[in-house]
Amino acid sequence: MSAKLEQLKAGLTEALGDKISLVVEEKGQLIVEIKAADLTAAMAMLRDTPSLAFSQMIDACGVDYAEYGGNWDGARYAVVYQLLSIQHNWRLRVRSFCPDDDFPIID
Repeated sequence: MSAKLEQLKAGLTEALGDKISLVVEEKGQLIVEIKAADLTAAMAMLRDTPSLAFSQMIDACGVDYAEYGGNWDGARYAVVYQLLSIQHNWRLRVRSFCPDDDFPIID
């Protein structure tokens, strides 16, 4: 992991703490997984924490993981956000799984 991504990971861990369920690096970008109950507060912290300053949402989409990788064994539906910190030139993918597969809704 590059020094820049290590710095971002440290900043995310410090700001979000136990709101983070998972942090992984994929193709030079960090992916952070947030519990659905903490999503709204975590997104506000990502925006308002000066050391992070994610001021732009590039993309938001829903993902159905039912057939993902041929053998997915987790929650089925997720919301995925692509964020950009213009100030720090960082990109971040935030993923949050819907807690109920039968009625997939998230704040």
